[in-house]
Amino acid sequence: MTQIKPTPVNSLFIEPYKVNEIEPVVIKKGKLYLDCRLKIGIYLDLKELMGNNLECVYVDNLNRYCDCGKIFNLNGPVKRKVNKLDGVYSQQYICPRCKKTHIAKPENVPIYHCFEENIQDSVILMYSVEHNSLRHMSEIINILNKSEPSHQTIKNYIGKIQDFLNEFKVDNIVYSGNYGYDEQYIYINGEKYYIFALIDIDQRVLVDFQINKTLDKKSVEKFIRETTKNHPRISLTTDGKTMYKCIARKLGFKHNLCIFHLMKNFSKTFNDEIKKLNFDKSEDMQIFDYGIIIKDLLYSKNYERAKKRLKYLWNEKNNMPESFQKFLKKLKKNFNSYMGHLKNKKLTSTNNVIENFFGVVFPDKLKKLFKTINGVKTFVTLHVKRWNERIINNAVEFGKKYQIFKQTQNLFQTKMPIM
Repeated sequence: MTQIKPTPVNSLFIEPYKVNEIEPVVIKKGKLYLDCRLKIGIYLDLKELMGNNLECVYVDNLNRYCDCGKIFNLNGPVKRKVNKLDGVYSQQYICPRCKKTHIAKPENVPIYHCFEENIQDSVILMYSVEHNSLRHMSEIINILNKSEPSHQTIKNYIGKIQDFLNEFKVDNIVYSGNYGYDEQYIYINGEKYYIFALIDIDQRVLVDFQINKTLDKKSVEKFIRETTKNHPRISLTTDGKTMYKCIARKLGFKHNLCIFHLMKNFSKTFNDEIKKLNFDKSEDMQIFDYGIIIKDLLYSKNYERAKKRLKYLWNEKNNMPESFQKFLKKLKKNFNSYMGHLKNKKLTSTNNVIENFFGVVFPDKLKKLFKTINGVKTFVTLHVKRWNERIINNAVEFGKKYQIFKQTQNLFQTKMPIM
């Protein structure tokens, strides 16, 4: 029986750790020479292992030659602040011929910054996923990256990203012209505000949002007009507030009411009436049957059938409870706005996309946490960017898969020659 010989321990350390003949991590005489493309976390781990006397020197293993063709000579390290750590340096190089100098700058640290990109990214992620305090963000960064940026530094990052995100527009997208509008109330420093939002229902891209102190016809109309300026205006889907119908007509939209809101309202009305019924009585059973027919009407897939059901119910309305009668009056008055999607397949039946957006961004626990309007703007803008990027990336990915599918389909449809 052959015995497996254990690998000698020393052989594990004979060859230095190399990638394409480059040594990214080298320790000599109490100094860590770190390739400038690597993160500072390697230094922190080794410093914890070897002691606080270890220093880190960034080196550039790629740019060894000057433009004139000569190999750079070492010219001594220069001190560098990375994540506000002490004992970090960058190797300086000089050309022996033309005297041109070059410094190994860490690629993970943006110019004019002292913290790595991953720390800045984690600040944005923490702030966009859920509203965190500056203190909590600082503590989380310290746990994950062994670095503790000040509250002001975190605040500055959020402010700078706000300016950048304001420039993020989906200008390369041609909007479909079918929009959904809704608003969400929140409290900023104890005062009630409203967030207006408009979404392209067909493409699911959020077009724009606005924070407003009041919810009135003039403010909503101005927001929708400015947001859809120079874009097609076909339909506008909203909930049942009266002012939206006037706004849509004035701006040239076909007004479409969200039937999901109507279903939700009737479900509550129906359940309230059910609690009062005695199912031993035939008249109560009849009321129950009317409620079922109304629900069938709301879930209709055919416009003419829905119209016939409404006509039947309208003739029977005097036998129904008062709450059913009020509901039918509202439905009859706006029947085409609620059921327009059955005649025109390009119209949407609900406004659920924008409600999903608000549900993700502002659950009830977040509605009273904000102190400033700018804080809310930054928070929502981050979510808009993440939402739109995900939608666009998914659309691009779907387009690629569809192209592959079509190519494969064409391949199988091609007539093969008979051998």
